[in-house]
Amino acid sequence: MFVLDARQYRDANLTDDNEDRPKTMLDWEQLTWLEQSLQTSDVTWKVIISSIPLSIPTGFPAESGRDGWGNFDQTSGFEKEIIDILAFMKNKDMYNIAFITTDVHFAEVFRYTPFADTPDFNVYEFVTGPPNAGLFPNRDFDDTLNPESLFFYGPETSDSVKTYGQARPWFNYGGMVIDESGVLHASVKDVDGKAVFQISLPSHE
Repeated sequence: MFVLDARQYRDANLTDDNEDRPKTMLDWEQLTWLEQSLQTSDVTWKVIISSIPLSIPTGFPAESGRDGWGNFDQTSGFEKEIIDILAFMKNKDMYNIAFITTDVHFAEVFRYTPFADTPDFNVYEFVTGPPNAGLFPNRDFDDTLNPESLFFYGPETSDSVKTYGQARPWFNYGGMVIDESGVLHASVKDVDGKAVFQISLPSHE
C-alpha cells in the first residue's frame, strides 16, 4: 500500500489548475517518492490510499474551490496532477492499480479507463465511509478520467434521513483481500458486516 498525504502540501483550493502552472496535491518531494516507489515495487497489486476521491466533487461551499482531484464544474481541482500520475503508471506499463479513498459520506466503486489509446489500462477506486456520521449522498462525478460507476450505496438525499435508525443501514466500510493467485477481492460492507457489494479482479499479466 502507498499512503498519500493529500492535505499538508497542497496548493490553495481556490488556485486555478492550468497548463502554465498546474496545481499540486502532493508537492514535488512526495510525488517523486510515489513515482519511485511505484516503479521499484514488485507487488502484484499497487493499492494507493488517498484521503480524497478521484472524481467525486468535494469542497463545500463550492465557491471556496474544489479540494479533490477532479475539477468537475470549476478549474480549481487538482486534475492535471492525477492525470500525470496515471500517465506515469501507463507509460511504465504498470497495471493492477486500485485506489482506496474517502472524504464523502457514502460508498461508491469506479472503474476508470483514462486513456483512449490504452483501453486495457483500467484503474479502480473504492470509496467508503462513514461508519458513523452525517450522510451526504452525491451522484455527481467528473468525467475526465472516463469513469464508470459500478456501485453506489447511500440514501437518495441527505434530507430523507431524519433519525439514527434511518441512517444506520447506510453506514459502511470496505474490505480488500488479494489471494495467492493474484486476484483482488474487494467488498463494501454495511454496519453489521454484511457485504452489499463484492467484486473479484484478476491481475493483468
